[in-house]
Amino acid sequence: MADGKIRHQNHIIDSRAIQFIQNKLPIEWVTRQMNPDYGIDLDLELFGYENNKCVTLGEHVFLQVKGTESAQYGKVKPFGNAHNKQDEDILIDVLKFSIEVPLLKLVERMGSGIPVLLIVVDLKTDQAYHICLNDYIRFVLPDQCPNFRTQETVTIYIPIENKISNATFMWYGKRPKMYSLFQEIYAVSDMLVFTSREEQVAIMKVFVDRIFTYDVWSILVFWGYMELLYGKLFELYKHDLISEEAKTFLVRSMEDGDKWEEHLFYPNLMEEPVKGYLYAQVISCKKFLEYASATSCCFENEQRHLGLPTLINQQLKDVAELLKDRFD
Repeated sequence: MADGKIRHQNHIIDSRAIQFIQNKLPIEWVTRQMNPDYGIDLDLELFGYENNKCVTLGEHVFLQVKGTESAQYGKVKPFGNAHNKQDEDILIDVLKFSIEVPLLKLVERMGSGIPVLLIVVDLKTDQAYHICLNDYIRFVLPDQCPNFRTQETVTIYIPIENKISNATFMWYGKRPKMYSLFQEIYAVSDMLVFTSREEQVAIMKVFVDRIFTYDVWSILVFWGYMELLYGKLFELYKHDLISEEAKTFLVRSMEDGDKWEEHLFYPNLMEEPVKGYLYAQVISCKKFLEYASATSCCFENEQRHLGLPTLINQQLKDVAELLKDRFD
């Protein structure tokens, strides 16, 4: 009989897993263990270098870390595949791990803005795998286990290609900043509906100047859509809200040799004519906001599938491979 308090083996295994993860992270990053722990083990704060100084980026990722000495691997069909017969033969190699439903309910309450990653460490192979629980709840569980809230545990299927990396944490750390940007864009778009063209330009000048300085643009290296959006923003920022596309459109629609800046255009037969310069600004801003809205939708409906055992994620990887083969 033991003489003292017993520390359960599961606690020891999870502590080993947390230590494993902490040893894998850059020394500049900070992990704070949540104590007491109500579902989140680590608050990971990201840092970077600016002017040779290590500064906090204002980016956090929450981690639930689990260890196992008897990892269960297998294959599953991609979820979201119910009505796609041609892809029935696709199988995804996964790590199977059971977690308690109260943790999923906690993540669901937190919403999608703050990412919570489940990290499972296979202590026998020294490999760690991740899955974003916010996205898993949103896109996988409705297909895998729609009544999961009534259960005590749920098996999570983590694709074994989801090995942890610094880039993984950096990508998820940017999520709150992207959501903030998209929300501001939607708010400005709604505001412009009720203003004159002159007021629209005045509002957009302030808006463009502000968001141009946002740190969210450091995500460009991770997602091409944001790079394209930034390119359009940069054009407006440098050229007084006028894009080359809008200017070309106006020039081509002119029938005489007037300067496009002074030429009078009729956007609507019921309205007064508008000088080309102002009209180009209005068109450019409208196109930028439309593209920004499309980028937001793409993130929500496609990019949030990254790393999930879903058909959409599989299709995204297939497209990426095609483009890689085409341009390499």
